[in-house]
Amino acid sequence: MITLNLPTHVSKYRTNRKSGLISKETNQGLETIGDSLDLIILHWTPPTLAAAFGQSEQEWVSLCFLDPAGDWSYLLLNSGKTQGLSYFLAFVDSLASPYYQYQVQLQLTPRLSSGGNILYYYYDFAMVRKFLSAEEIRFVESLLVSPPFPLIMPDCDIPFPAPEIEIEHPVSDIQMLPWHDSRVAYLIWF
Repeated sequence: MITLNLPTHVSKYRTNRKSGLISKETNQGLETIGDSLDLIILHWTPPTLAAAFGQSEQEWVSLCFLDPAGDWSYLLLNSGKTQGLSYFLAFVDSLASPYYQYQVQLQLTPRLSSGGNILYYYYDFAMVRKFLSAEEIRFVESLLVSPPFPLIMPDCDIPFPAPEIEIEHPVSDIQMLPWHDSRVAYLIWF
């Protein structure tokens, strides 16, 4: 369950696709969360090719989301040597509704690969989702209309493109829709 309040804190997360663990950056260092994280995606960038953090050139995605505490959060996903972004990109392409209308569980799942005669394990991204309620969607849309923090990790050297957010039904439109109670036609009071 994700707490939906106006975010006042910013959190950063990291994934380790070698160990299969997700960690949260804290003042004391990295706090291991586990192999999954519940989130509501607010924005994600298209894959951007860059050599960052001492790693070879690869594709990166900047993910902005609400974490379980309702904090405005960031996570960088990378392709690595295994095209690890393919599962994430296939997931967001498969969504029938805008991505911000779902609560998503990001998981690191083990895979087996062979490098010649050597077999080795690594972890890739997997996602499961469930729809948010109409009230939760309106809350998330209001955050996207006027974000309290940047939608792309601000202290990152990767040249991600500027965000382009399309709201399916802007909050002002939703609030202006007439209220209709379909029960009225079926209830007769004596």
